[in-house]
Amino acid sequence: MWADILAASLGLHTWTLPELETLTQAAAGSLMSDACRTGMDATGIAEAEVWDWLAGDREAAKAPAMVALVDKLHALTPAEDIALLDAVSCWWRLDAGQRTMDADGWAQVGIRVTA
Repeated sequence: MWADILAASLGLHTWTLPELETLTQAAAGSLMSDACRTGMDATGIAEAEVWDWLAGDREAAKAPAMVALVDKLHALTPAEDIALLDAVSCWWRLDAGQRTMDADGWAQVGIRVTA
């Protein structure tokens, strides 16, 4: 049942390739340990990862695209947040030939890409 919830949650959003590239860089190739926390602390994990990744780079944090991404991540429900992080982690675990930064590469892990 949890897999169904994650799949449904992931399907509610579309992401641009630049947004996904930022998330993959922020995730550093693995599902963050914070995703295993429970209760109220389990929200905003993807947003926090992006903020941590941006630490010290005020100019990048102020860029309109980055502000929009952080706002988008902030609006995710806990299930959507965990589903997104799980999909990014699954993308990193694909074989190098399958792990492509394009719509087809992301579709393999359930992420819908938009222009």
